[in-house]
Amino acid sequence: MMGPGTSPGVRPDVTYVLIALNIVAFIYLLFLGGLDRDIFFYKYGLIASELTSGESIETLNVLTSRGVVPVDVSSPIPAWGTVFTSMFVHVGVLHILANMLFLFGFGGYVEHKLGHVRYLIFYLAVGVAAAWTQVATDLDARVPVIGASGAISGVVAAYVLAFPYRHSAALALLFMLVILPLILDIGSVSPVGLGTGIAYMSHLGGLVAGALLMAGFKFMKKEPILQGVRWPPWRRLT
Repeated sequence: MMGPGTSPGVRPDVTYVLIALNIVAFIYLLFLGGLDRDIFFYKYGLIASELTSGESIETLNVLTSRGVVPVDVSSPIPAWGTVFTSMFVHVGVLHILANMLFLFGFGGYVEHKLGHVRYLIFYLAVGVAAAWTQVATDLDARVPVIGASGAISGVVAAYVLAFPYRHSAALALLFMLVILPLILDIGSVSPVGLGTGIAYMSHLGGLVAGALLMAGFKFMKKEPILQGVRWPPWRRLT
């Protein structure tokens, strides 16, 4: 897979910064470890019930060597802020490696297409759309949703529309982005003491939002939205 960027001298600075922020957050979590890491997930992960009810989860009963004890998991930021912080938190090595690989592989191309500022707004917007899609599927969920998968799904969808002549390979990778986490059980949801799961609807929400935003951008630029797209993608050219 090619690295980010499509033109000599064009550096995908925003993509690099996003990757760096994710890595720094993950390294910090490695130093926390154990229960402190799980508490961090509750403080900075997206919890649907907090957004929909307006009531924050203040304490969580956790089984320790001293028995079941209440632990403070109240977030120092408002619930709406966790929509953004959750995009930079990952549960394990495989989780962050998979996400950062796709962000590195596709982000630079989309950044080059949109420009630095618009790309940053785009990335955050698709991340928000992904988060709210997940929330809408379970309004009362009390487990934190974390990870950049939703936003990166939007980036990949935007890439497919921005560079349709390359989309055969992109669709194969898009399939991997959506299906591979299910196969490998990469944890996008990490409830304390309850194992892990996949915030699959956030992936779908990011994909749809990314495609729609890129389609709107191309429409405003008077560019054909689907020019060059072949379907099925494996069809031979004649």
